Amino acid sequence: MRKVLITLSAFILALTILIAWVMLDGYRVYRFRTSHDDISFSSDVDLTGLKKLNLSGSNQIVFRDLSKKLENVNLPVYILDLSNDSPGYIGEFTADFFGYPSISPKIKHYIRRFLILGRLGVGESDLRTEAQVAASYQFHYFHIPLKAHTIPQGHFVDTFINALESIPQQAWIHTHCQSGRGRTSLAMIMVDIFKNHNKVTLDNILKRQYLLGSQDLSDTSLWRNGTYTQQMLNDRKAFIISFYHYIKQRQAGGINTWSEWKEAGN
Repeated sequence: MRKVLITLSAFILALTILIAWVMLDGYRVYRFRTSHDDISFSSDVDLTGLKKLNLSGSNQIVFRDLSKKLENVNLPVYILDLSNDSPGYIGEFTADFFGYPSISPKIKHYIRRFLILGRLGVGESDLRTEAQVAASYQFHYFHIPLKAHTIPQGHFVDTFINALESIPQQAWIHTHCQSGRGRTSLAMIMVDIFKNHNKVTLDNILKRQYLLGSQDLSDTSLWRNGTYTQQMLNDRKAFIISFYHYIKQRQAGGINTWSEWKEAGN
């Protein structure tokens, strides 16, 4: 009897590991953080205006999980999608969850296709855009693409600001890129600056977003096994400093667009 129980336990453990390997990453959003998350008061950071941001960020959205995480948010939800190369969605899942558009899907992709879709093949006709999936959840959607490891340029910044200005004050903003790291961190900091530049210093904005789970854009130290060069880290920090000063002068009645402000030598 003991031998049977051991064998059964081993089988259940193996099955659990297999299910986790095959399925779990398609059911959750990762690196999820919000401006409502707790920050210890001992952190010595100014939290003015943080909770009023009604802001969250993550990796590529799994809408079912995001909807659950935001189920207590009684505000319209606006998605700011910074991803540059998303292949779209198949049903409720991102297309890459099924190994699309890879020409050589892995075994786990075929298992997912069979278990969820009831077939092994997927194609372009199966795809839905993120905007379509967002609409099915009654979320509003903006796609403002930014390539990974690049510094925002004029068109991106102006489009980003126009999107923020079109979102009602009483709304929830969720921003994401592919991984939920660099571009999402940048976007969350830009939203915080846009909303709170006249109340909070840039150092405090950077620090509190870091404490919530974003990258520390003030730290230009090279990371072990990182994908950013020293120049990229320096340029990203310089950009966010410039953006802070640009928003301050813009709100004071200065130059309206980022492109014009940069052309003026700032």
